[in-house]
Amino acid sequence: MRYLTIFLLLATMLSCKKENSLLTDENPELTFWIPAILANKGDKSAILKIINPLAYTDYISEPTTPDYLEIYFGSDSSAIKFYKKVDVTTPLVDFSNLTNNTPYYFYIKTYKGTKAIQSDTVRTIPSAPVEVTELLPGVSELNRPLVSYDQKFLAYDLNSNLTIKDRLANTIVKTENRNFSMEWAHHSNKLIYLSTVTEGTTQYTDKIKWFDADKNTAEVLFDIDYKIYHPGGMALSIDDKNLYLNTSEGRTDKYFMDLWMIDLETKIKTKVADFGAKQFYPTGAISAGADGKSILLEGGYNLPPSWSGAKNIYRYNLETKKLQLVIKSSGFMVFFSESPDGKHIAFISDYSGKQELWLLNTTDQMLKQLTSPSEYGFDSRDANFKWLDNQNLSIFLFSTTDLKLYKMKI
Repeated sequence: MRYLTIFLLLATMLSCKKENSLLTDENPELTFWIPAILANKGDKSAILKIINPLAYTDYISEPTTPDYLEIYFGSDSSAIKFYKKVDVTTPLVDFSNLTNNTPYYFYIKTYKGTKAIQSDTVRTIPSAPVEVTELLPGVSELNRPLVSYDQKFLAYDLNSNLTIKDRLANTIVKTENRNFSMEWAHHSNKLIYLSTVTEGTTQYTDKIKWFDADKNTAEVLFDIDYKIYHPGGMALSIDDKNLYLNTSEGRTDKYFMDLWMIDLETKIKTKVADFGAKQFYPTGAISAGADGKSILLEGGYNLPPSWSGAKNIYRYNLETKKLQLVIKSSGFMVFFSESPDGKHIAFISDYSGKQELWLLNTTDQMLKQLTSPSEYGFDSRDANFKWLDNQNLSIFLFSTTDLKLYKMKI
């Protein structure tokens, strides 16, 4: 929803700056607020939430209230039709008798006098409730938690400190200040993470570290020359033998990041993708492909300096050196992961107007919406979901007021 908020703020600012000279009694419609919209899925139903932005948006000058709203809705994204007219105080619109597992698209037009502004389009996919069961009873209220491969250990953020807890012994085995980008190994209780150093008021990433939770030992895997380059996303290979990371090392244009590989046995680092030569910009997380020869990453072409345009998920083939578009998005994907058999990709996107968990079937390209506020609360900041097997994810969800770890059947 923060992208909609930014959009509303920028749209209003531009309107005020460009058309302020036309703000007369005859033209009151030139600055008026437009609502944010969220589409929530249900079982053969959907709810479109309409949110007045005045409470959470700062404006250069206070906008006026629009006259009315028009709701548009349909299952064909290229032919969304008028549904009905509603008052600007309408908080939500219900849609019933929908077909499960079919995408539905929504937008609104906001009217003031003769002027109308159309919102972005959001979507939801109605379905029967997803089956979830509590995975680790008693584990709740942790900040950005990650569970180890055998579920014995939990890594989480406690007051900006990396904290690792032996869940079975109920003891803290490690704390370390200012660390991030944590990832457990696929086949052992080892955690890889980035550490930081502070110079003056600036914090830099200076090391890549391993922690073996079973042995309670730590080692520095790699030193980062933070005065020359900075790292982006990183991911362990499926066999845990290599670490892949995006970094600006060796580039004069620091907007670009290339893909590098560190052999975890020899500690040798090798560049495996020159994204700058492709005019491709990695912009966020990366994840190992299930096939063992590809990397999934978020990014886009020709993004800087404005960073406008789509940030999609691509697959980079380490053998052919080619990028393939996998998932197209309207905003940042945040986090994504491929199932062990490669048949599904779970990812977070704001298709619905709020960041929720979605599933792509890589065979038929069909989407499924896994989370929605109408079922369980989901916060993308705690989006450390993990595949337990080909049909089940571990995921932290809010049940009433508690954040708990659940097993979700896709």
